[in-house]
Amino acid sequence: IEAAGGFSGLNEGLFFIHGAQLSKVIYGDSEIYAKIANLTDVSYALERGYPLPRRTFLAGINLLY
Repeated sequence: IEAAGGFSGLNEGLFFIHGAQLSKVIYGDSEIYAKIANLTDVSYALERGYPLPRRTFLAGINLLY
């Protein structure tokens, strides 16, 4: 959980950004993962007029050898 100050919708102040990540080791130190950033889909900006991403889904593989 991240907390930040900035602009959320039309209100200024403190807001919380929630996220989640799952990962599974598949071979040695290599892993697959899935991540959701801004789980609650909060509309926010740290600078007025420059909104940051809404809910974002990421997935991938980290291969270490």
